[in-house]
Amino acid sequence: MFRQLSLDIFVVGLVISLVHWISSSHRRRGLSLPPGPRGVPIIGSLFSVPRANECIIYRDWGLKYGSDLIHFGVFGTHTIVVNSAKATKDLFSDRSALYSDRYARTLALTRLHSLGFNWALVFASYGPRWRALRKGVQEQFHRDAARAFEPIEEFSAHALLRELVKAPEGFLLHIRHMAGRIIMRIAYGIDIRPHNDPYVHMAEEALQAISVGSQFGGLLFDMVPFLQKMPSWFPGTRMRGILRGKRPVADAMFEKAWVDTAKAVAEGTAQPSVAVSNLGKQETPWKSNQAIPANIYIAGADTTVSSIQSFFLAMVLYPDAQRKAQEEIDRVLAGSRLPTFDDAKSLPYVNALVKEVLRWHPVAPLGVAHRVTVDDVYEGHFIPKGSTILGNIWAILHDPTVFPEPESFRPEHFLVSEHGGSLPPDAALSPEAAFGFGRRICPGRHMARASVWIVVANVLAAFDIGPARDKDGRVVPVKEEYTSGIVAYPSPFECKIMPRSEKARELVMATEDEALV
Repeated sequence: MFRQLSLDIFVVGLVISLVHWISSSHRRRGLSLPPGPRGVPIIGSLFSVPRANECIIYRDWGLKYGSDLIHFGVFGTHTIVVNSAKATKDLFSDRSALYSDRYARTLALTRLHSLGFNWALVFASYGPRWRALRKGVQEQFHRDAARAFEPIEEFSAHALLRELVKAPEGFLLHIRHMAGRIIMRIAYGIDIRPHNDPYVHMAEEALQAISVGSQFGGLLFDMVPFLQKMPSWFPGTRMRGILRGKRPVADAMFEKAWVDTAKAVAEGTAQPSVAVSNLGKQETPWKSNQAIPANIYIAGADTTVSSIQSFFLAMVLYPDAQRKAQEEIDRVLAGSRLPTFDDAKSLPYVNALVKEVLRWHPVAPLGVAHRVTVDDVYEGHFIPKGSTILGNIWAILHDPTVFPEPESFRPEHFLVSEHGGSLPPDAALSPEAAFGFGRRICPGRHMARASVWIVVANVLAAFDIGPARDKDGRVVPVKEEYTSGIVAYPSPFECKIMPRSEKARELVMATEDEALV
């Protein structure tokens, strides 16, 4: 039986490859696909697909083949990686009507049916349902609307500072809790528990599930779709069972907070939130009223966490950047208070440091895969209809012609000459690629930037961050290592976090009496 199934897979793979080749060869006569690793019959470049550090390997392929676009194919399917800012603009922005879809066939990554995240905006196929969700989220998070969330972000940043005074060794957990506090109050008007909050735990489990689905084992379902039909004992199908086992997490994310908010409204205890305002609206066929706060919940739970963890890592590895930012804060505030959003215009180095956090290790190094809906040609290369298109955010933000010494953490990348940088006075360089491209750019980017800024400014004002030491007084090594997946996090690391002075500690603890109205 096993031999017969193996033969069936071989035949199906051959048929898929031949069908794709026949259907596309006449359309690309005289044109070539973008360059890339050479494949073999039937399976294509399956064994060349990287399992980790994908963004770096794809960038290196681009350098090797001298092209902004890199192609690899598996079982007749096509994946094209875009490694430059120019090419991403040309395709994702200037031709956005063609390149804004998601890969509709995907089980593990895009539609995530096994995981139950078919309500997620980021994975939705381009069409009426996506537009309805996008419009609803955009109404809440455009630049001006996002300013209404600043009191929540500042309140949550102060809560993080207090936790860093009380238990600095738990900083990674405190960061996740802080992000959960912001997003749950905005999305549902729910004030989470000080510790071990079930909503925070639920979000963490969901993000872990998505990370599992986006890794190589999950991507096999994209590359070899017929594995979806194979019995559970067949090699390569183990991931299907793992993903389906995690589906209750997605269902709970979609239902629990919504139901709890509806209950609070009925009891007259609900706080203002996106969910509260949506409960009174007529529901759409796609349950977009319920899906909008759920999307805010899941999107906000990871991006802020990754960026702020990267900030702490950078402060350990690059103490000079920390010192310069603290000197600037001290000049402006003189240690008399903690920074507020009103101080941003007076803190150019801190602003540059936040931009550098977003550039140095972008939250989603490869973004989420796009799909081209028609045959296309770009700079002499044929791009077949249905190809998966990846924008290599990491490569774009590590282009040495734009960011000298791109591997290093240097806020000077975003400083004009009058503030010690190398940019001309009228330059407005920004790591905008960190938030995606074209019509699929992150609609919550304004809130995300604000959340990161207020935390960074307040932590720098109140604390010194340095390497941890073991019981013998030796420095505990810290490595610049990141996880693979849609969202990249620093691998767990230790650091020493100390109030800069007794006055700084007092300023932090004085925020305990603050109330969020």
